[in-house]
Amino acid sequence: MGITKAELRDRNVRINYEEPPTKSPSSPTSTASQSPQMPATPDPKTETGGQRESSMDKTAVTEAQKTAFSDHISSDIVTFLVGPKRRTFKIHHSLICSASGYFKTMLRRSLSGRPITEKYLPNHDAEAFSLFVTYLYRGSFSDIILTSPKAGEDRVICTDQTHEFNVDKLVKLCFIAMDWDIPALYNYVVDYLIRYVSKHWKRLPLVTIAAIAANTKDDSDPLRRLAIDQVVFIMQPTSEPRRQKEYIDRMIQIVSLEFLGAVLKGVVEPWTPADPLKAPPCTYHRHKEGERCP
Repeated sequence: MGITKAELRDRNVRINYEEPPTKSPSSPTSTASQSPQMPATPDPKTETGGQRESSMDKTAVTEAQKTAFSDHISSDIVTFLVGPKRRTFKIHHSLICSASGYFKTMLRRSLSGRPITEKYLPNHDAEAFSLFVTYLYRGSFSDIILTSPKAGEDRVICTDQTHEFNVDKLVKLCFIAMDWDIPALYNYVVDYLIRYVSKHWKRLPLVTIAAIAANTKDDSDPLRRLAIDQVVFIMQPTSEPRRQKEYIDRMIQIVSLEFLGAVLKGVVEPWTPADPLKAPPCTYHRHKEGERCP
């Protein structure tokens, strides 16, 4: 079912930490320099889509969010320009530095001793970064509709292209969490990704598998393992061999030989592969040494 713009507003399902657009000359003031507002701490019992969120949602709070929000909002604002179009995000310095050592190193004072107040991230996806900022401030984004209505449209129309776009954002956010060493974010996103794909497609799209294959190298990597297990599961004997052959033929054209080798190894192993989208929790998680899921 579609969702009206009014319902989107009433449910407050989107939080925008981007720099607000400048008002027209006729407006008395401009909001372009406003800082992001700190939202309330998310309630782990929030109902989403008529179902209670999983235990994963209840434990998705990062170390950054364990510190009092008042400490974070008293810190300086750092402006991030993300992607080739330089989409603007304003984030509290203390919050992002406590979330990741990557940013703590990146945002150290310059050689002149002045604080760094702006950073350009040209190689990251702005849509995925937007979800990262929402997670950073709220600890989740389970109640956020990933795709908004376009201007002039009254309802959200969910098509295969829409779902593919959303899955692409989630996978890119997994890459961000891997690059910036934020295991809590990665685990939250991979669980969300599995739930989303299970609901809308029942299997990972080929373009998603190709993206994972291209951006991971080690076959023991949890995200790469998810993609491999998905292909191995699909290659089981089926009542639709023609569709299966079409799938395999397309996959061969878009993934590396190394990835195909890992898939073939899984196919010849003497066991019946299970559907990875129905795997037990924590199967495809990342953890620092000595840590486990609660």
